[in-house]
Amino acid sequence: MKIKIHFSQPRGFALVVTLSLMILLTVIAVGLLTLSSISLRASSQGEAMATARANARLALMLALGDLQKTLGPDRAVTATSEILAADPATAVAKPNIAGAWESWDFTEDLKNGNSPSYTIKKTDLFRRWLVSSADLAAPTSRDFVTQPWTGKTVELIGNGSLGANPPASAKVAAGLVPVSKNGKVQGSYAWHVSDESVKARINTYRDPSQNATLAQKRALLAGHRPDPSVMKGPDGTSPSFLPTDLDAAKFALAKENSGKLLDLDQVELLDQAKGKAKQFRHDITPYSLGVLADVRRGGLKQDLSSVFEMSTATGAMSLPTAFTGATGQKLYQSTHGITGVSDPYWSNLWGYYNSFRSPNMTLPETTPTLVLPATAASLTANKVPQTYFPGPVIAKVEMVFSLVTREAGSSYLGQYGPFDAVARFDDTVNFIFTPQITLHNPYNINLSFQKMTVTIVNVPVAFRFTVLPGGASPTPQSV
Repeated sequence: MKIKIHFSQPRGFALVVTLSLMILLTVIAVGLLTLSSISLRASSQGEAMATARANARLALMLALGDLQKTLGPDRAVTATSEILAADPATAVAKPNIAGAWESWDFTEDLKNGNSPSYTIKKTDLFRRWLVSSADLAAPTSRDFVTQPWTGKTVELIGNGSLGANPPASAKVAAGLVPVSKNGKVQGSYAWHVSDESVKARINTYRDPSQNATLAQKRALLAGHRPDPSVMKGPDGTSPSFLPTDLDAAKFALAKENSGKLLDLDQVELLDQAKGKAKQFRHDITPYSLGVLADVRRGGLKQDLSSVFEMSTATGAMSLPTAFTGATGQKLYQSTHGITGVSDPYWSNLWGYYNSFRSPNMTLPETTPTLVLPATAASLTANKVPQTYFPGPVIAKVEMVFSLVTREAGSSYLGQYGPFDAVARFDDTVNFIFTPQITLHNPYNINLSFQKMTVTIVNVPVAFRFTVLPGGASPTPQSV
């Protein structure tokens, strides 16, 4: 037996289901279109970001390439564009741009009897300014920074890098260089190189407790250490927030913080440095390094420490024969082949290097004083000294001329006739000149001496006196 069951459905229910499905499909379609639009925009933005990053990498590679090509040689020297300012208080048209020059060995000019022409060399040996420009040849001109920018530029160091409201003289701009592909500009790049060698390093300090001997003091003073009191920012304030090493407590704090000062953003974390450090971007740096290069001839500088440390058990000089006294070669004679009266002996340099060991050095812990021997305290010697003699230099020589009358005895006046009380002073005028010599101590230690001899010869002055004898019509006579 078969049973059939039939269900009947209203026509309106089918219509509702159909409309619901259509709405659902419409929502899905709109969602897919929206997602596709977002994906397209994200893809476009990602492509633009990739292009910008590629241009930035290109700028970095070009900057490094020009930096290595320009400053790679040992004879390269740098300076900022402010060196060409007519007035130090006036900024140039393109401030804070690093430039490079090639040094030269001027001893070749001296050998040929010529004087070094610094003005010509400063122009002829200029290499380039380390900044980008749409005109690639423009930065190779020395006068490039004295002229305003032309074309499109971008501000690389401005308000964000220098703090709030920096002056225009502190900002750094660079020229935009377009990047093209198949004749279509794909963007641009810009770069500049900051000269760290002209900035004070802020994380080098010395321990004030290490002052047992004068030798340690001299060694510690050889390195550059920051002195905030002599620095001034664009607003006239000093970076008093920087650590100092004036006493043990301050040195301990400086030592604790110096390793953390990796960049100027880290400096902002110091006490009272918030919002103040960035304005000193062109003056301070935490990572300035250098190479002991011979910028005149190339290569590294020669270390003379070993030869100057040579001494006997009693402290006497023990240099090789070629370096000693009047029989050995002098400094410029042996290094440059130039001879001259003022060429110092190597033994003189040895004496300067070992001056802190001198038995005449007193009070090394308070006020270092070098007592000069009486026999050596003379400025009259014309010979080049063979040993180090830190004598004072003559800063000024003055002559005071005066006339003094003295009473002459009757025996002196008798040869001119009867003694006349009225004329007893007339023929006894004495001409006196008194030298006044000002000495200057150019050294960082006190100099003490009991006797100093200064000889003055051929004083460039002459006098003519006119004597008017007595009588009704006297005739002047010159003497």
